[in-house]
Amino acid sequence: MGSPLGPVLAGIFMVSLENTLMPKLSEHMGPWKRYVDDTITTIKPRSIEYVMSILNSFHNNIDFTYELENNSTISFLDVLVIREKETIETTVYRKPTNNGIYLHWESFAPITWKRGTLRTIIQRAYRVCSNKKHLEKELHKIENDFTKINKYPFWIFNQLNNEIRKHQNKNCNEILVNCDEEQAIKTEHMLVLPYQGKRGEKVIKSLQNTIKTILPSDHTSKVIYNSNKLSSKFNIKDKTNILHLNDLTYSVSCPDPTCGSQYIGETARRLNERIKEHSGRDNKSHMYKHTLDTGHPAVSQSDFKVLGQGYRNRKYKRKISEALLIKELRPSLNRQENSVPLQLFN
Repeated sequence: MGSPLGPVLAGIFMVSLENTLMPKLSEHMGPWKRYVDDTITTIKPRSIEYVMSILNSFHNNIDFTYELENNSTISFLDVLVIREKETIETTVYRKPTNNGIYLHWESFAPITWKRGTLRTIIQRAYRVCSNKKHLEKELHKIENDFTKINKYPFWIFNQLNNEIRKHQNKNCNEILVNCDEEQAIKTEHMLVLPYQGKRGEKVIKSLQNTIKTILPSDHTSKVIYNSNKLSSKFNIKDKTNILHLNDLTYSVSCPDPTCGSQYIGETARRLNERIKEHSGRDNKSHMYKHTLDTGHPAVSQSDFKVLGQGYRNRKYKRKISEALLIKELRPSLNRQENSVPLQLFN
Protein backbone atom coordinates (compact mmCIF):
# COMPACT_ATOMS: atom_id res chain seq x y z
CA MET A 1 0.00 0.00 0.00
CA GLY A 2 1.26 3.47 -0.88
CA SER A 3 3.77 2.20 -3.43
CA PRO A 4 3.39 3.07 -7.14
CA LEU A 5 3.78 -0.65 -7.79
CA GLY A 6 0.82 -1.48 -5.52
CA PRO A 7 -1.93 -1.44 -8.18
CA VAL A 8 0.30 -3.32 -10.65
CA LEU A 9 1.12 -6.08 -8.17
CA ALA A 10 -2.52 -6.28 -7.07
CA GLY A 11 -3.56 -6.65 -10.70
CA ILE A 12 -1.02 -9.44 -11.32
CA PHE A 13 -2.14 -11.28 -8.20
CA MET A 14 -5.85 -10.96 -9.04
CA VAL A 15 -5.38 -12.11 -12.64
CA SER A 16 -3.57 -15.20 -11.34
CA LEU A 17 -6.39 -15.83 -8.85
CA GLU A 18 -9.08 -15.42 -11.49
CA ASN A 19 -7.39 -17.71 -13.99
CA THR A 20 -7.04 -20.37 -11.31
CA LEU A 21 -10.35 -20.15 -9.44
CA MET A 22 -12.99 -18.82 -11.81
CA PRO A 23 -13.44 -22.15 -13.66
CA LYS A 24 -14.30 -23.77 -10.29
CA LEU A 25 -16.78 -21.04 -9.33
CA SER A 26 -18.59 -20.42 -12.62
CA GLU A 27 -21.55 -22.60 -11.58
CA HIS A 28 -22.06 -20.73 -8.31
CA MET A 29 -21.98 -17.09 -9.38
CA GLY A 30 -22.65 -14.71 -12.24
CA PRO A 31 -20.30 -12.25 -14.02
CA TRP A 32 -17.27 -11.25 -11.93
CA LYS A 33 -16.33 -7.57 -12.42
CA ARG A 34 -13.22 -6.12 -10.83
CA TYR A 35 -11.30 -2.84 -10.43
CA VAL A 36 -7.81 -3.53 -8.96
CA ASP A 37 -8.90 -5.57 -5.92
CA ASP A 38 -12.56 -4.50 -5.56
CA THR A 39 -15.01 -6.89 -7.17
CA ILE A 40 -18.76 -7.15 -7.66
CA THR A 41 -20.67 -10.26 -8.63
CA THR A 42 -23.92 -12.14 -8.10
CA ILE A 43 -23.85 -15.32 -6.01
CA LYS A 44 -26.55 -17.83 -5.21
CA PRO A 45 -27.42 -17.39 -1.50
CA ARG A 46 -26.64 -20.99 -0.63
CA SER A 47 -23.21 -20.74 -2.33
CA ILE A 48 -21.80 -17.68 -0.49
CA GLU A 49 -19.82 -19.60 2.13
CA TYR A 50 -18.51 -22.05 -0.45
CA VAL A 51 -17.31 -19.24 -2.76
CA MET A 52 -15.59 -17.45 0.14
CA SER A 53 -13.82 -20.61 1.25
CA ILE A 54 -12.47 -21.17 -2.27
CA LEU A 55 -11.29 -17.55 -2.61
CA ASN A 56 -9.57 -17.58 0.80
CA SER A 57 -7.82 -20.85 0.03
CA PHE A 58 -5.77 -19.27 -2.76
CA HIS A 59 -3.13 -17.66 -0.49
CA ASN A 60 -2.51 -17.92 3.25
CA ASN A 61 -1.94 -14.18 3.67
CA ILE A 62 -5.03 -13.04 1.74
CA ASP A 63 -8.47 -12.85 3.38
CA PHE A 64 -11.48 -11.84 1.31
CA THR A 65 -14.40 -10.08 2.96
CA TYR A 66 -17.80 -9.44 1.43
CA GLU A 67 -20.77 -7.14 1.68
CA LEU A 68 -24.31 -8.15 0.78
CA GLU A 69 -26.85 -5.94 -0.93
CA ASN A 70 -29.14 -3.93 1.35
CA ASN A 71 -32.66 -3.16 0.13
CA SER A 72 -31.63 -4.33 -3.34
CA THR A 73 -28.73 -1.85 -3.46
CA ILE A 74 -24.98 -2.16 -3.07
CA SER A 75 -22.12 0.29 -3.60
CA PHE A 76 -19.18 -0.42 -5.90
CA LEU A 77 -16.51 2.29 -5.80
CA ASP A 78 -18.47 5.55 -6.33
CA VAL A 79 -21.41 3.82 -8.03
CA LEU A 80 -24.61 2.72 -6.30
CA VAL A 81 -25.92 -0.40 -8.05
CA ILE A 82 -29.68 -0.89 -7.74
CA ARG A 83 -31.39 -4.20 -8.53
CA GLU A 84 -34.78 -3.31 -9.97
CA LYS A 85 -36.78 -6.46 -10.84
CA GLU A 86 -34.98 -7.91 -13.86
CA THR A 87 -32.75 -4.90 -14.57
CA ILE A 88 -29.81 -3.11 -13.00
CA GLU A 89 -29.81 0.66 -12.47
CA THR A 90 -26.90 2.84 -11.36
CA THR A 91 -26.45 6.23 -9.74
CA VAL A 92 -23.72 8.11 -7.85
CA TYR A 93 -22.79 6.73 -4.42
CA ARG A 94 -21.63 8.96 -1.57
CA LYS A 95 -20.43 7.81 1.82
CA PRO A 96 -22.67 8.73 4.78
CA THR A 97 -19.92 11.07 6.01
CA ASN A 98 -20.01 13.15 2.82
CA ASN A 99 -20.77 16.79 3.69
CA GLY A 100 -20.92 18.34 0.21
CA ILE A 101 -17.89 20.58 0.80
CA TYR A 102 -15.68 21.16 -2.25
CA LEU A 103 -13.34 23.95 -3.38
CA HIS A 104 -15.15 27.09 -2.18
CA TRP A 105 -15.95 29.78 -4.74
CA GLU A 106 -14.31 32.50 -2.62
CA SER A 107 -11.15 30.50 -1.92
CA PHE A 108 -7.75 31.79 -3.12
CA ALA A 109 -7.51 29.52 -6.16
CA PRO A 110 -7.71 29.92 -9.97
CA ILE A 111 -11.21 29.97 -11.41
CA THR A 112 -10.10 27.18 -13.75
CA TRP A 113 -9.71 24.90 -10.71
CA LYS A 114 -13.20 25.80 -9.49
CA ARG A 115 -14.80 25.26 -12.88
CA GLY A 116 -12.83 22.03 -13.26
CA THR A 117 -14.06 20.73 -9.90
CA LEU A 118 -17.70 21.40 -10.76
CA ARG A 119 -17.29 20.09 -14.31
CA THR A 120 -15.84 16.79 -13.04
CA ILE A 121 -18.70 16.24 -10.58
CA ILE A 122 -21.34 16.96 -13.26
CA GLN A 123 -19.61 14.70 -15.79
CA ARG A 124 -19.58 11.89 -13.24
CA ALA A 125 -23.35 12.23 -12.88
CA TYR A 126 -23.90 11.88 -16.63
CA ARG A 127 -21.57 8.89 -16.85
CA VAL A 128 -22.83 7.00 -13.81
CA CYS A 129 -26.59 7.63 -13.72
CA SER A 130 -28.38 5.03 -15.85
CA ASN A 131 -31.67 6.89 -16.38
CA LYS A 132 -33.24 10.33 -16.34
CA LYS A 133 -34.76 9.93 -12.87
CA HIS A 134 -31.42 9.25 -11.20
CA LEU A 135 -29.65 11.94 -13.29
CA GLU A 136 -32.11 14.69 -12.35
CA LYS A 137 -31.87 13.76 -8.66
CA GLU A 138 -28.07 13.81 -8.79
CA LEU A 139 -27.93 17.14 -10.66
CA HIS A 140 -30.24 18.68 -8.04
CA LYS A 141 -27.87 17.43 -5.32
CA ILE A 142 -24.85 18.90 -7.12
CA GLU A 143 -26.62 22.23 -7.66
CA ASN A 144 -27.49 22.42 -3.96
CA ASP A 145 -23.98 21.50 -2.78
CA PHE A 146 -22.20 23.99 -5.02
CA THR A 147 -24.56 26.96 -4.99
CA LYS A 148 -25.65 26.83 -1.32
CA ILE A 149 -22.75 25.21 0.54
CA ASN A 150 -19.81 26.30 -1.62
CA LYS A 151 -21.37 29.60 -2.84
CA TYR A 152 -20.90 29.03 -6.60
CA PRO A 153 -23.02 31.32 -8.83
CA PHE A 154 -25.94 29.48 -10.35
CA TRP A 155 -24.95 30.61 -13.84
CA ILE A 156 -21.68 28.65 -13.53
CA PHE A 157 -23.56 25.45 -12.72
CA ASN A 158 -26.11 26.12 -15.45
CA GLN A 159 -23.44 26.91 -18.05
CA LEU A 160 -21.34 23.81 -17.37
CA ASN A 161 -24.37 21.55 -17.13
CA ASN A 162 -25.63 22.75 -20.53
CA GLU A 163 -22.18 22.27 -22.10
CA ILE A 164 -21.87 18.72 -20.78
CA ARG A 165 -25.45 17.82 -21.78
CA LYS A 166 -24.87 19.05 -25.34
CA HIS A 167 -21.60 17.10 -25.50
CA GLN A 168 -23.37 13.94 -24.29
CA ASN A 169 -26.15 14.35 -26.86
CA LYS A 170 -23.61 14.97 -29.60
CA ASN A 171 -21.74 11.78 -28.74
CA CYS A 172 -25.00 9.80 -28.82
CA ASN A 173 -25.75 11.09 -32.33
CA GLU A 174 -22.29 10.58 -33.82
CA ILE A 175 -21.63 7.92 -36.46
CA LEU A 176 -18.38 6.37 -37.60
CA VAL A 177 -16.75 8.21 -40.51
CA ASN A 178 -13.53 7.26 -42.28
CA CYS A 179 -11.54 10.46 -42.86
CA ASP A 180 -8.56 10.27 -45.23
CA GLU A 181 -7.31 13.76 -44.53
CA GLU A 182 -4.66 13.82 -41.83
CA GLN A 183 -5.52 15.96 -38.87
CA ALA A 184 -2.91 18.49 -37.85
CA ILE A 185 -1.16 17.56 -34.61
CA LYS A 186 -0.46 20.61 -32.47
CA THR A 187 2.44 20.91 -30.08
CA GLU A 188 1.34 22.12 -26.65
CA HIS A 189 3.65 24.19 -24.45
CA MET A 190 2.99 24.15 -20.71
CA LEU A 191 3.62 27.19 -18.51
CA VAL A 192 3.78 26.28 -14.81
CA LEU A 193 3.34 29.44 -12.74
CA PRO A 194 2.50 30.35 -9.13
CA TYR A 195 -1.04 31.57 -8.56
CA GLN A 196 -1.21 35.25 -7.62
CA GLY A 197 -4.93 35.95 -7.37
CA LYS A 198 -7.25 37.77 -9.77
CA ARG A 199 -4.63 40.36 -10.63
CA GLY A 200 -2.25 37.57 -11.59
CA GLU A 201 -4.93 35.91 -13.75
CA LYS A 202 -5.29 39.15 -15.74
CA VAL A 203 -1.51 39.29 -16.28
CA ILE A 204 -1.45 35.64 -17.39
CA LYS A 205 -4.33 36.22 -19.80
CA SER A 206 -2.41 39.11 -21.37
CA LEU A 207 0.71 36.93 -21.52
CA GLN A 208 -1.17 34.14 -23.30
CA ASN A 209 -2.51 36.60 -25.88
CA THR A 210 1.07 37.73 -26.51
CA ILE A 211 2.27 34.14 -26.82
CA LYS A 212 -0.44 33.39 -29.41
CA THR A 213 0.98 36.07 -31.69
CA ILE A 214 4.49 34.60 -31.36
CA LEU A 215 3.93 30.85 -31.62
CA PRO A 216 3.47 29.13 -35.00
CA SER A 217 -0.06 28.02 -35.93
CA ASP A 218 0.71 24.39 -35.05
CA HIS A 219 1.71 25.30 -31.48
CA THR A 220 -0.52 26.10 -28.51
CA SER A 221 0.14 27.20 -24.94
CA LYS A 222 -1.50 26.22 -21.67
CA VAL A 223 -1.01 27.67 -18.19
CA ILE A 224 -0.93 25.42 -15.12
CA TYR A 225 -0.89 27.00 -11.70
CA ASN A 226 1.22 25.71 -8.81
CA SER A 227 -0.79 25.08 -5.68
CA ASN A 228 0.24 27.11 -2.64
CA LYS A 229 -0.12 25.18 0.59
CA LEU A 230 -1.00 27.13 3.72
CA SER A 231 2.14 25.72 5.37
CA SER A 232 4.25 27.54 2.79
CA LYS A 233 3.16 30.86 4.33
CA PHE A 234 4.39 29.94 7.80
CA ASN A 235 7.95 28.90 8.59
CA ILE A 236 7.82 26.48 11.53
CA LYS A 237 11.54 25.72 11.40
CA ASP A 238 14.32 27.71 13.02
CA LYS A 239 15.55 30.49 10.78
CA THR A 240 18.64 29.47 8.83
CA ASN A 241 21.68 31.71 9.08
CA ILE A 242 22.09 33.62 5.81
CA LEU A 243 25.62 32.24 5.43
CA HIS A 244 24.25 28.67 5.28
CA LEU A 245 21.51 29.34 2.71
CA ASN A 246 21.95 27.62 -0.65
CA ASP A 247 20.17 27.18 -3.99
CA LEU A 248 19.50 30.89 -4.35
CA THR A 249 19.83 34.10 -6.36
CA TYR A 250 21.53 37.10 -4.78
CA SER A 251 22.79 40.63 -5.31
CA VAL A 252 26.08 42.06 -4.07
CA SER A 253 26.88 45.78 -3.98
CA CYS A 254 30.22 47.55 -3.85
CA PRO A 255 30.98 48.62 -0.24
CA ASP A 256 32.07 52.08 -1.39
CA PRO A 257 29.08 54.38 -0.68
CA THR A 258 29.89 56.56 -3.70
CA CYS A 259 30.14 53.69 -6.20
CA GLY A 260 26.74 52.06 -6.69
CA SER A 261 28.10 49.11 -8.70
CA GLN A 262 26.12 45.92 -8.32
CA TYR A 263 26.31 42.28 -9.40
CA ILE A 264 23.50 39.69 -9.52
CA GLY A 265 24.26 35.98 -9.47
CA GLU A 266 22.99 32.52 -8.59
CA THR A 267 24.53 29.59 -6.76
CA ALA A 268 23.68 26.05 -5.68
CA ARG A 269 26.24 26.21 -2.87
CA ARG A 270 26.10 28.01 0.45
CA LEU A 271 26.17 31.77 0.28
CA ASN A 272 29.23 31.77 2.55
CA GLU A 273 31.26 30.16 -0.26
CA ARG A 274 30.09 32.74 -2.80
CA ILE A 275 31.03 35.60 -0.44
CA LYS A 276 34.58 34.24 -0.19
CA GLU A 277 34.85 33.98 -3.98
CA HIS A 278 33.62 37.54 -4.61
CA SER A 279 35.92 38.91 -1.90
CA GLY A 280 39.09 37.49 -3.45
CA ARG A 281 39.18 33.71 -3.75
CA ASP A 282 37.88 33.65 -7.34
CA ASN A 283 39.99 35.67 -9.79
CA LYS A 284 37.23 35.48 -12.41
CA SER A 285 34.65 37.16 -10.18
CA HIS A 286 33.41 40.42 -11.73
CA MET A 287 33.00 41.90 -8.27
CA TYR A 288 36.56 41.00 -7.29
CA LYS A 289 37.88 42.44 -10.59
CA HIS A 290 35.94 45.63 -9.81
CA THR A 291 37.62 45.76 -6.39
CA LEU A 292 41.09 45.42 -7.99
CA ASP A 293 40.36 47.98 -10.73
CA THR A 294 38.90 50.65 -8.44
CA GLY A 295 40.73 50.03 -5.20
CA HIS A 296 37.42 49.90 -3.36
CA PRO A 297 37.10 47.70 -0.25
CA ALA A 298 36.46 43.98 -0.68
CA VAL A 299 32.87 42.84 -0.21
CA SER A 300 31.62 41.22 3.00
CA GLN A 301 28.41 39.58 4.21
CA SER A 302 26.68 42.92 4.80
CA ASP A 303 26.98 43.74 1.06
CA PHE A 304 24.98 40.65 0.03
CA LYS A 305 21.20 40.35 -0.28
CA VAL A 306 19.28 37.15 -1.03
CA LEU A 307 16.74 37.81 -3.82
CA GLY A 308 15.23 34.35 -4.25
CA GLN A 309 15.54 30.81 -2.91
CA GLY A 310 13.82 27.41 -2.73
CA TYR A 311 13.70 26.68 -6.46
CA ARG A 312 12.11 23.30 -7.19
CA ASN A 313 13.78 22.54 -10.50
CA ARG A 314 16.93 23.97 -9.05
CA LYS A 315 19.39 24.79 -11.80
CA TYR A 316 16.88 25.71 -14.48
CA LYS A 317 14.69 27.94 -12.30
CA ARG A 318 17.69 29.61 -10.68
CA LYS A 319 19.04 30.52 -14.10
CA ILE A 320 15.66 31.88 -15.20
CA SER A 321 15.35 33.90 -11.98
CA GLU A 322 18.86 35.31 -12.41
CA ALA A 323 18.16 36.32 -16.01
CA LEU A 324 14.89 38.04 -15.07
CA LEU A 325 16.53 39.91 -12.20
CA ILE A 326 19.37 41.09 -14.46
CA LYS A 327 16.80 42.25 -17.00
CA GLU A 328 14.84 44.17 -14.34
CA LEU A 329 17.64 45.65 -12.19
CA ARG A 330 20.34 46.17 -14.89
CA PRO A 331 23.36 45.64 -12.60
CA SER A 332 26.49 47.30 -13.98
CA LEU A 333 28.88 44.40 -13.27
CA ASN A 334 26.98 41.59 -15.01
CA ARG A 335 28.78 40.71 -18.21
CA GLN A 336 28.47 36.91 -18.22
CA GLU A 337 28.51 35.33 -21.65
CA ASN A 338 26.31 32.28 -20.91
CA SER A 339 23.03 33.82 -19.82
CA VAL A 340 19.64 32.13 -20.23
CA PRO A 341 17.99 33.59 -23.37
CA LEU A 342 14.60 35.15 -22.70
CA GLN A 343 13.31 35.27 -26.26
CA LEU A 344 9.76 36.10 -25.27
CA PHE A 345 10.88 39.35 -23.65
CA ASN A 346 13.65 40.20 -26.10
